[in-house]
Amino acid sequence: MAVSLGAALWIGKPWAANWPPEFRRVTIPGTHISVEMPDTFGPPESKTSTDGVTVHSYGDLLRDRLGVEAVVAPLEEAIDEDDIPEAVERLKKEFAGKSLQQMPLIGEVSDGRLGGQPAMRAEYGAKHAHATGWASVFGNHELMIRVYTLDGLPDSWHRVGDRIANSVRLEP
Repeated sequence: MAVSLGAALWIGKPWAANWPPEFRRVTIPGTHISVEMPDTFGPPESKTSTDGVTVHSYGDLLRDRLGVEAVVAPLEEAIDEDDIPEAVERLKKEFAGKSLQQMPLIGEVSDGRLGGQPAMRAEYGAKHAHATGWASVFGNHELMIRVYTLDGLPDSWHRVGDRIANSVRLEP
């Protein structure tokens, strides 16, 4: 109880320590893709590599026990909806056997859903941390949503990653 109260005071909402988060829809910067994020998350920190891939980081893993990255890679042209399954198979092969942030892959890269469309899904784990990643194609972007959690995540937050992944949508 003292730990929960301390964590709640740290984030400034003592009444919300173990409650499920409220969500708000945000647009991933530089895209027409939106996603629901916990309302405790502020604006993302964004970093773009020389190859044009941008990582938008939401949340504070130490404060929230959960953090989210939206990794956006631009494509030369939009992929037709009928070609998305083929793109997902390519992504599955690309991520097979690879670690994420020094966390080894748990099991195999599998089929999943991201915003209701075909995606690859992968689970990663280390001693006190876990990550789940989903990747697919939205318009002219490859998108990977990564949800990182630390031990001690309140039970009410355990399905947050799935909610985030399910909420992804391409806006007109």
